[in-house]
This record gives sequence, C-alpha cells and structure tokens, in this order.
Amino acid sequence: MTNTEALTTKPVAIVTGGGSGIGRATVLRLLADNYRVVVADLNVDGASETVKLADAAFESGRVIAVRTDVRCEEDIAAMIAAATDGFGRLDTLVNNAGVGGAFGPVSEVQAPDWDFTFDVLVRAVFLGIKHASKVMEDGASIVNVASAAAYSGCFAPMAYTAAKAAVLSLTRSAAVELAPRLIRVNAVCPGAVRTPLLEAGRGEELDALLPLAQPLPRWGRPEDIADAIVYLAGPGAAFVTGESLVVDGGLVAAGPGPDFQSHLGTDPRKRGLTGVNRGTSGERSVVHSRAQ
Repeated sequence: MTNTEALTTKPVAIVTGGGSGIGRATVLRLLADNYRVVVADLNVDGASETVKLADAAFESGRVIAVRTDVRCEEDIAAMIAAATDGFGRLDTLVNNAGVGGAFGPVSEVQAPDWDFTFDVLVRAVFLGIKHASKVMEDGASIVNVASAAAYSGCFAPMAYTAAKAAVLSLTRSAAVELAPRLIRVNAVCPGAVRTPLLEAGRGEELDALLPLAQPLPRWGRPEDIADAIVYLAGPGAAFVTGESLVVDGGLVAAGPGPDFQSHLGTDPRKRGLTGVNRGTSGERSVVHSRAQ
C-alpha cells in the first residue's frame, strides 16, 4: 500500500470550534488516533493555528481548516462538503462550537441575545446532524458537546442552561432516529474546564469557587474532554448511543455545597455564573458578540 493509499483509508472527522480550547484539543487527539480532520471555526486565525500545531506534530495533509459560522446553514453544508470533497468521506462529527451567551436576570435578558445563544448552541447542532447524516455511512458517529450546566438551574445563565439541556434532548432523539443506520449520537458534558472562553469571563473569581463545589481539586483540562469525545466517537463505544457522558470532576454528583450557596447569596447575577463551564461576564447581557 502506498502512502497516499494509506492516508485515504484513515477515518475523517469534523470538529466545530476547533480553533481553540476543547475543540483544538479534540483535533489533536483525533489526529493521534489516526483520523484526518476538518477544523471548522469562525475564528480563522485560531483555526490556522490549530492546523500549524497539527502539521508540526503529525504528517502533513491530514488536517484542513474551513471558516464556518455554525448558525448559517450554507456554512454547515460547505463544512460537510469540505470533508467529503477534501477527504472523500465523513466518519465523525463533533459539534463543539459554543458561546457563553445571554447573561443576567431573566427580567433583563434581551430576546435577541437569547435567540443568538440558541442559534449557536442548539440550531448549530441540529444543522450539523442534519447535513452530516446525509453523507455518513453506516457506523459513523456524532458527538455533541453539551455541559454539566444542563443538569442544574444554579450554575449558568438561563439561556445557556436551557440550550445545553436542549442539546441533550436533541442527542437522544437523533440517536433513536439514526440507530437503524448504526450512526451513533452521544453527548459529552464538560464541567469546570480552563478554556479561552472561561478566561474571557471570571476565571479568577471562579478559582475561589471551584473547591466549594467540585470534589476533585483541580480544573478540568481541554484534553480531559477530548479524551471523552474520542472515546464516544470510536469503536470502543460501538454499543453506546443516546447517552451523555459527564466529565466534571464530580461537580454534578456532589451538587452545590452550603458554602458555595452562601457565597452566591441571592444575587441573580452571581447565580448566573458559568464557572462550571465556559465563562461569562456580568458587564453586559450577552457575553460574546455576534461578531465572535
């Protein structure tokens, strides 16, 4: 078998939001598992940096980047085509792209900010599943990145929490529908993970909160989540579908302790902390602008 023939037999994955954080770690982990990967991100510079890191660590020609606004159906279709045209197939889709989203008391959140949050966190997952399932062969897999925040009304802004809970429901429904084709659909629910999105919010404040809420005494790493994603994507999880794998250092299992609740008090802005996930800022209603 020639080198070219060997390359074309490698499985193909798409990772949305692959330009940083969990997405970048997932790209590199997939490459280590012999995948070819499409890095889809609205942040072109971040995606390009991921490609540079990949080319430096692995054989060239196994990773490409495509600018993708996950809210846009045309961009999602083009992203899928980048995989099938560039690599000839699509075996795994990782719906990872995310934002902190609308933040603040329910009486103050603006409807357009709420809609934006759901467009990025839910509509994008639907669009990814829709278009990927059209081209996937039997035995393919889809992994959606949800959040430990989906299990609680305490740890995240309402829009973010509701959106991530919707992702879990969508995961189960898609898993049932696609099961006859042996396409598996699962979700990973990260907890407190150090990512650029968290750092853009209140990382320093959350350092003090973490030991009050989470049993394992360290922040999660993007690589922790990447390992879970690649497990669900691969043959080791061949009999797993419709499931959500919580990777959170025991946060959901323990629940918020009295010291944590006391720290939050009754201030709804403090109770909007997404310290267990992707970062927020109370300075404005929506954490990351539509341009991001």
